[in-house]
Amino acid sequence: MAQKLGCISEGVLRNARIARSQTEDGGWADIRTDLIVWGLLPEDLEGVAEQLADAGGYGTYNDWN
Repeated sequence: MAQKLGCISEGVLRNARIARSQTEDGGWADIRTDLIVWGLLPEDLEGVAEQLADAGGYGTYNDWN
């Protein structure tokens, strides 16, 4: 979803998060997972406001702030 919004992948934080997962026997196990860091700067949104306005009446980017 982030990529479809125009975000740029900045990097991967390996083993950065611990996710709790239920095992087959009903217990719980902690599993380390990676996280992707996404970035979106105002200049990345140039032209997006007009596209959204044309798509269905959304406000302009300036209205979002």
